[in-house]
Amino acid sequence: MSFWVFVRFFGLNESEFPPDLDRVTYTAQSPTLYSQVEYDEDEIWREVERIVEECEGKQFSIGQSLYFQIPFFANPQFFYRPEYDEWIEDVMLMDSFNIPLARSLDEAPAFRLEMYNIIKQELIACQNYKQEKNGKR
Repeated sequence: MSFWVFVRFFGLNESEFPPDLDRVTYTAQSPTLYSQVEYDEDEIWREVERIVEECEGKQFSIGQSLYFQIPFFANPQFFYRPEYDEWIEDVMLMDSFNIPLARSLDEAPAFRLEMYNIIKQELIACQNYKQEKNGKR
């Protein structure tokens, strides 16, 4: 989800790798291992885990790190889930129209609270990165 917020904000990076890995493997340079790796679906997820671990304690968000590193080893479309766009849209609408997630915090579904929090943090990271990129920070 963190990665997809950056995709929605900055656009989808092009990729030479296949978006669907149904029994397909390929070799690419690992951004965490600094060597050629044979990628299949499981190895892609292991690479993502390594990238997330590298982010701990750093100044950039998980979404930002994934956004810039995924194109080195996988097709960004591999990570697309239609519900991501729905959740991002929901958060944007709730913010724009000041609509609460639930009548009370106790009534808010835990999963939706977690997704809302991730999306909000990554949207802030997107805005911060855009300001830095434009020299306004």
